[in-house]
Amino acid sequence: MDGSLEAIRNLSWRTGYVSIPLENTFDASFTPRLLTTLTSQVHVQEEFKVEQAAREIPVLKIQTVDGKPLPGGTVPSIKSSKKNITIQVAIEKNLSLVEEVRLFQNTKLVGTVNTLEDIKPVLTFEASLTDAFGPENFFYVTAKSKQGFDAEKSRFSVVYEGKTEEKARLFILTIGINEYRNPKYNLNYAVADATSFETAMKNGSQKLFDPPVIKSIRNSKATKAGILSAFHEIQQQAKEQDLFVFYYAGHGVMSEGKQIEAQFYLVPHDITQLYGHDEMLQEKGISAAELKELSKNINAQKQVFILDACQSSGALESVALRGAEEEKAMAQLARSTGTFWITAAGSEQFATEFADLGHGVFTYSLIEGLGGKADNGDKKITVKELSAFIENRVPELSEKYKGKPQFPSGYSFGNDFPLVLVEK
Repeated sequence: MDGSLEAIRNLSWRTGYVSIPLENTFDASFTPRLLTTLTSQVHVQEEFKVEQAAREIPVLKIQTVDGKPLPGGTVPSIKSSKKNITIQVAIEKNLSLVEEVRLFQNTKLVGTVNTLEDIKPVLTFEASLTDAFGPENFFYVTAKSKQGFDAEKSRFSVVYEGKTEEKARLFILTIGINEYRNPKYNLNYAVADATSFETAMKNGSQKLFDPPVIKSIRNSKATKAGILSAFHEIQQQAKEQDLFVFYYAGHGVMSEGKQIEAQFYLVPHDITQLYGHDEMLQEKGISAAELKELSKNINAQKQVFILDACQSSGALESVALRGAEEEKAMAQLARSTGTFWITAAGSEQFATEFADLGHGVFTYSLIEGLGGKADNGDKKITVKELSAFIENRVPELSEKYKGKPQFPSGYSFGNDFPLVLVEK
């Protein structure tokens, strides 16, 4: 399947009396650029049987919240003045087929169980309540089967009767890599892009937040250890009411998947081969699975990931196929973390064509948007407004400077919220 996120949420597979929401088979069957791929006679993937999938989908039930059974109702709701609560979840069907159980709070992933020895008939999660989006905290729990099928979401809400006294803070982590250890992968504008984005966010957010906590990583300092260290420092400080913004400008690549399943990787400074060396990517790269864990472990309920992750112009022999794989990886990341992802993954690195801009076209559009052009008139630029602006602006600019349009991707599985205020 392929389609907009709204369409996917509202359609189902059906055969006879058996029906499965498309959303519940997202990981297994979402295939970006499906029509183009089929008309190119490229093999996509094996089909699946709806009846078999229905039999294999796990079934979950919320047993208790803080030791109390949930009341009735479509979305049962309870009240709590406690900051921290415990949630007990029972796997009632297909326990042996469960690969991962996920807990989401206000659409953001806050807990996972994904190791064989930890997946038991009854699981316990812990969560911290917040009033970041108002007093009502919306939760749902789901499970993913080994075949990639999701359980129906078990939903409930908790009205937090306490109050968060501390003002929300903004955490910004930017990474820009122009200089790679292998100079054939060097880029022109990644550092300028990262620095200008950081400045635009800092300047535009002054009336929304106290002075932001900013971490900047450039060139040779952008190693896996350095990047993970910055994430962990933010993890120790960020609280539920805060906003975390991650920006990356550098190479991004799909592994070939010959030994283990293919994954998307951010490529730090010291990776010297993008293709043909999956073991190097595993050792030194930042994988999609790691990004998911990093997002989950940062308590900030509001998170935005912006990736200008380009391909090397010297290794584009399979970029068309890899581009679709990267797009799928980004969509899965956004969905599995419940956060916002705005990406130019799979795009080529534009060189001298964009010298007049002084930036890559993707980030130039970002800076324009944050500077006020994404505003709908209320002097607040939300993450959805920014994403919509970029999706329209990037094709226009890339066609002007490159001669053909480039299409970024925006995946929004989180709640909308303002990023900056516009001075007019």
